[in-house]
Amino acid sequence: MVLFVISTPSEIVQQVILIRQKVNRIVFMGMGEPLFNYDNLIAAIHILRDRNGLNFPTDGITVSTVGPVNQLKKLREEHLKIQLTISLHAATQAARKLYHSSYAHVRY
Repeated sequence: MVLFVISTPSEIVQQVILIRQKVNRIVFMGMGEPLFNYDNLIAAIHILRDRNGLNFPTDGITVSTVGPVNQLKKLREEHLKIQLTISLHAATQAARKLYHSSYAHVRY
């Protein structure tokens, strides 16, 4: 069974606010594919970067992704100037699909 929990922009930003004095880099990765929560991810990045919000530096934000092509194309069009890391997890596409069976339906 695959369980997807979608974090809202406010939940994402709240995590940073709770420990703000210690945060100098933010990496979106881990329990799930950040780009599968695309709209909320982008909204959170805008809030984090907003001069009237947290004014977090652009070069301090990284999105780590397995690289769903459609979402990568959308991300490119955002012109956010954030850092991007592609996690391959395996040398071949076939092995990646085995490793990430929950993403088998996604075109990479």
